[in-house]
Amino acid sequence: MAFETNNGTAAFTGGRARIELGLEQRATTGLIANLSGYYDGIGADNYEAYGLEFRLDHNF
Repeated sequence: MAFETNNGTAAFTGGRARIELGLEQRATTGLIANLSGYYDGIGADNYEAYGLEFRLDHNF
């Protein structure tokens, strides 16, 4: 990530963005299911990463 100037005008280079999404479902029995995922590397030419997670919890 860098900041540069060109004839007094600032320019930003080297950044990237990441997006995350998730869902959660709760049952009256105490069971909780989560599903989430992400994509990283938006705006970067040579970087890409992604992931997915599934989780089950049960409250007593």
